[in-house]
Amino acid sequence: DRTWVLDIACGNGAIARYIDQTIAKHGSSFEYIGVDSAQVKPPAAGALSHLRPKFFVNQKIEDSSFKNDKFDLIVSQFGFEYCNHASVVEQAASWLKPAGEMVMLVHSETSAITLESKQILEQMRVLEESGLVPLIFRLLERLEKLPAVVKKTDQENVGANDEEAEFYRERINLTCFDLGTISDQLLESRFLEATIALLLSLLSSKRSHMPAAIRKENLVNISGKLQQQKARLEQQLASALGVQDRQSLQQIFLAQGLSEVMFRPLKSGNEEIGQILSARRDLDH
Repeated sequence: DRTWVLDIACGNGAIARYIDQTIAKHGSSFEYIGVDSAQVKPPAAGALSHLRPKFFVNQKIEDSSFKNDKFDLIVSQFGFEYCNHASVVEQAASWLKPAGEMVMLVHSETSAITLESKQILEQMRVLEESGLVPLIFRLLERLEKLPAVVKKTDQENVGANDEEAEFYRERINLTCFDLGTISDQLLESRFLEATIALLLSLLSSKRSHMPAAIRKENLVNISGKLQQQKARLEQQLASALGVQDRQSLQQIFLAQGLSEVMFRPLKSGNEEIGQILSARRDLDH
């Protein structure tokens, strides 16, 4: 009478919201448990109309414990591939009811998402090697040391008569010209162009009323977020499944009494978004 669902790496509860809509549309009955190793923000209690989900955040699925034969369905949306495959499959095989299913969307080496991640990482590498961020930081440091009292009409020209500040301005202009030339040669350069624009906005005349120290602090924050994004994209690429990974996973599933193991691409138009991995627990296992 009731379908029990376990969501691996549940994130902010996208699948829980979808199930809530399914209940509203079809009148089905679900019990949902979501687990994620990150400090995510799932829907608050009472935010969903029909589903009363349980979320376990800051908890690895490998460290989770559930009763045997508990779940009808185990799902994951871009999360399973980051886990310890052998450990999680072994656990899932025991948590699934006989004939229960696993259906998971995973990153693949051939997907449009993976291709875009590679492009962005290449643009990050180009930006990092250009030294643009350190140059802007040094300019802001120099402006910080200059006299603070400047006429409003001259604010956008702060440091215009300072040799060191002018040196950094010239280097920044030349670096941006070089980056522009490189971006014209890239397959897709929107990320690089947008990031350069964001960095240069710290030097915009519209922000000249802001103390250099504040703009420098903003630059540090932007740089930190770029590093976080870089680490996330590198982890995603390392976890994207290739042909050999899929073959290895199939053997792991079969060894744990899971059958009907299939991989098939999920597409949006002609673009592959990822691979759908599905399997079923044997009735007699």
